[in-house]
Amino acid sequence: MSSTRDPRIEEILDIISRLAAGDMQARGTPSKRRDQLDAIINGLNGLGEELLSSLGYMNSIIESMINSLLVVSAEGKIQTVNPAACSMLGFEQMELLGRPVGEVFAEEEEEEEEEEEEEEIRFKRTGISELVEKGSVRNLEKTCLSKDGRRIPVLLSGSVMRDTDGRVQGIVCVLSNISERKQAEEALRQQAHKLGERVKEINCLYGIMELVARKDATPDMILQGTCDLIPSSWQYPEITCARISIGDRVYRTESFTEGDWCLRSDITVSGEKWGAVEVYYTEPKPDEFEGPFLKEERDLIDAVAERLGREIERMQAEDKQRNLEVQLQQAQKMEAIGTLAGGIVHDMNNILCGIMGYASLVHIDESISDSAKSDAEEILKGCRRGRDLTSNLLGFARKGKYRNEEVSIDSVMGDIERILKRTIPKKVKIQTDTESNDSAVKGDSGQLSQMIMNICLNAVDSMEGKGSLNISARSEVLGEHDLAGTELNPGRYVCFQVSDTGIGMDDETKARVFEPFFTTKADGKGTGLGMAMVYGTVKNHGGRVVIESELGQGTTVTVHLPAVETRTEEARETPRAAQHGAGTVLLVDDEEAIRTAGKRLLEELGYEVLLAEDGKGALRICRERKGDFSLVLLDIIMPVMDGAETYYALKEEFPNLRVLLSSGYPKEDKADELLVNGANGFIQKPFALRALSEQVAKALG
Repeated sequence: MSSTRDPRIEEILDIISRLAAGDMQARGTPSKRRDQLDAIINGLNGLGEELLSSLGYMNSIIESMINSLLVVSAEGKIQTVNPAACSMLGFEQMELLGRPVGEVFAEEEEEEEEEEEEEEIRFKRTGISELVEKGSVRNLEKTCLSKDGRRIPVLLSGSVMRDTDGRVQGIVCVLSNISERKQAEEALRQQAHKLGERVKEINCLYGIMELVARKDATPDMILQGTCDLIPSSWQYPEITCARISIGDRVYRTESFTEGDWCLRSDITVSGEKWGAVEVYYTEPKPDEFEGPFLKEERDLIDAVAERLGREIERMQAEDKQRNLEVQLQQAQKMEAIGTLAGGIVHDMNNILCGIMGYASLVHIDESISDSAKSDAEEILKGCRRGRDLTSNLLGFARKGKYRNEEVSIDSVMGDIERILKRTIPKKVKIQTDTESNDSAVKGDSGQLSQMIMNICLNAVDSMEGKGSLNISARSEVLGEHDLAGTELNPGRYVCFQVSDTGIGMDDETKARVFEPFFTTKADGKGTGLGMAMVYGTVKNHGGRVVIESELGQGTTVTVHLPAVETRTEEARETPRAAQHGAGTVLLVDDEEAIRTAGKRLLEELGYEVLLAEDGKGALRICRERKGDFSLVLLDIIMPVMDGAETYYALKEEFPNLRVLLSSGYPKEDKADELLVNGANGFIQKPFALRALSEQVAKALG
């Protein structure tokens, strides 16, 4: 709209001012005045229409504004308000008009001013004091109050209207509702806060991963390191402390103190609870969002507990794998030693067989002196001890029983007691307790005696020269409950028990006591093979061995072996004289000493003997004689053509030929196979005259 006044109005105003000054000529002629008056009225009507049109236009603009509009009077009251403002504040238009502007703005904090203008004082704490002071503002953040008391964040833009003297005539305020923006900013701030916590969580888990990855990491190092990592991952690290419990082990942060605020998560390993991770605030510190602990922190402690559980499982698996590898290495070592022991046994038995043969011949020779016979008897005793030694080697290597016969408890215990009394220190008191019965076990007497002897010698060593050694043997009936966790069947067992008053063993030693080459003795004092031999012998005889021990409380070793329910009459018989016979025997062996001694022994028993040094020679001789032999005494282990190959070749050509097998090895593997396929018996080297006579007679039927 133009600010230039209409000429007609100017003319009217000029006439009025002249008349007021006493200039009567200004009135003019009546007709002229009437014309002028009509013109003025018409002009005023036109101006009114224009003014009304402008006012309507301005009202339309105000009402259609998206932003809220407040026009405030010089007295600080609302004069004009648009619908957007009413909607935002929740008031009706008439409720806002005339209302002090300070009632729609949140109260401002009062500030001290040295000098304040009257207008500044009037608008003080109204919410728009800064606008009045500056004259105009743009996008000034303020807070409005709605009718229901809600606080509405707004951006205030506006200016002050003043007269020519600078006095405030009114204030125009335009308000933009920024509630959604503020909500978005708050949500973003919370997300940023949580993201920061998540980063700390990742750093904590990464730190644990680095601890675990260290080659020198131990369980203690990992658990204490994890404990130390936790506080820096919480939102208030300065008041955070942590504790990790695993079994009876506890790890804490420095200056650990239990507080009222605590988070806890259990550590589980393979489904079982092993311990817990605990985080404490040493003083109350509620979080402004979720309480004293964030959800991310609750998730983190669960993640830490889960990770520790998995690491313990992994370390257990690795320990198990290492133990399996060690066991495999020990098994391979034992297999190698067993192979070596088997070879030694075979060769030694072949040597002993020749010696025993010649000694037997001397012993039965009526033409020699009694002193020579006594010497021969001593040779035979030495050979029998050598045979027992090879038996023990087989027991250590778990290569089977050297002999399989009924062994009396009384005889074994008697031998053990006699040997111990001659060998152990005088300050070690021996007590034996053997039930008076005919209980027996099936097995190798030499191995069984050596087994109990090894247990007793270990017990004596643990007592360091003085103490009490108790040895007992009894018959027991064990049920399923007694044998739970074993492969043994319920029934009657012979129980050997050795107890000492020595230093005892800790759990680690008990766990390894049967390992080959494991010893607690000083270098050069023990081989670590004694208890391994015990274990091998017990297993070979179908039994079990149990150790009970505590440090400072001594040790008890209990061995259960299946009992023979009824001892046979044969086992009770006294030794019989050699059995003589008649017929032709083909002796096949690659050892010349055995062939020579065996030939003389068989001839002494009344047999005609032919010799062959290998399988091919045996076949040739049989073909020459068309199988006309009463018996073939066949060694199983031979070069060129071994005993099994020779046996099948002989039986193919001469099906009715009777064959007695012999070997320096125990009756296992090949011998058992040949016996199943028709062989007529087996004799273990070394053998003396009586044993040879019995087995030959039995094979001949």
